[in-house]
Amino acid sequence: MDLIGLDGKPVVIPQNAIIIDSLIDVITQGATSTSATIALTAQTAGDIKAALAAASYTGLVAGIPVGTAATSIKMTADRTLKATIATGTVTAGKFNVIIEYIYSA
Repeated sequence: MDLIGLDGKPVVIPQNAIIIDSLIDVITQGATSTSATIALTAQTAGDIKAALAAASYTGLVAGIPVGTAATSIKMTADRTLKATIATGTVTAGKFNVIIEYIYSA
């Protein structure tokens, strides 16, 4: 599913952007009827946050890009941020995903 920005539209990271940092601010902890996982993706599967049990999304959760060259992601095309739910159903939960990127033409 597409992640939605403050303007109500899907969040698109532009081509040539370099994602340098990410953080998930959990407003409501995830709840599931099974052991569902949530992964967050910018360019390739789980590159913002690999699949993690929905119930493990609590407080502040670090993403994969953490301010180093080794964890940064250079976008090869305009891409919509996505959340992928797997292995079950999420019945509750709300979080804000904070992405910091710079544009490199």
